[in-house]
Amino acid sequence: MSDVMLHGVLNMPPELWSGSLIDVMQRHSRYLQASQYIGELTEQRDRLVENNNRVIELLKDGLQTDGSHHKQWYLNEVLKLINPDIAKDVEMHWTHDAGIAP
Repeated sequence: MSDVMLHGVLNMPPELWSGSLIDVMQRHSRYLQASQYIGELTEQRDRLVENNNRVIELLKDGLQTDGSHHKQWYLNEVLKLINPDIAKDVEMHWTHDAGIAP
């Protein structure tokens, strides 16, 4: 079921429910689907928050570290967290060194 349809079913007022066994079974199925969807979104949100916190820590550390080679390493690490595929592509086409881990 599409997200729009699921949203509509979950928000349907009780006076529109038929109360038949099929209606009850279908409604229960939608509730389970919504619960699973909420769980998946919660996991995605938690991963994004964790990733965001790691990006912030890397940026804070990088701003407090002296030396351009270290800055290059920090920027590369941040890019890996934001988009690993782009980071890998960038690493394949380095025009400078990858930087030095502090």
